[in-house]
Amino acid sequence: MSKPKFLDVPESFLDLRKLQKNVSQTVNTRIEALILIKRLGGEVSKRALAKRLGVNHNSIQRWRDAYEHGGIDALIKDGRIGFKPSIFNAEEHEILKKKVFESEIKTYVDLLKWVRENINRNVKYNTLLKYCIKHFGTLSQVTEKERKTPKRRKKHRNKNRTDKDFYTENYSDEDYIDIDDTDIISI
Repeated sequence: MSKPKFLDVPESFLDLRKLQKNVSQTVNTRIEALILIKRLGGEVSKRALAKRLGVNHNSIQRWRDAYEHGGIDALIKDGRIGFKPSIFNAEEHEILKKKVFESEIKTYVDLLKWVRENINRNVKYNTLLKYCIKHFGTLSQVTEKERKTPKRRKKHRNKNRTDKDFYTENYSDEDYIDIDDTDIISI
């Protein structure tokens, strides 16, 4: 088994604790690793640190290497870019907003068709649905007209019945409910 790698941490405990207060939880754990290394005299195995902090030993290795090569600034740099850019630019957003609140479009499917034809964006149904809910506060429910139409689908089979009972039993029309394409989530 190899010896633990020595790492000199010149920052004081006070400086590291102050730094911990102004960073995210991810970076906070990295600084906590530095504090432990300093407390243990600079010589501690990556596996022991990983176990103590509850992270993977390869993460400790990356953090230690980043600190050795770039100092505290390299360790603090998170490297994540943040949120994805919006699927619609500001102009398209305003056009879509006006269209969403018009009465002629009743369902997300109609809105999706309109977006594909007029804005020339090939977005998926769920992407458009979540965008409208997030940005316009629309509801993911069926419109009044669609609620009034009868919906039918096959009745669920009782698990206690045998196959013979299932096929020989007589059912009325009320026992069946059909599923059709009108079960669409609307604006």
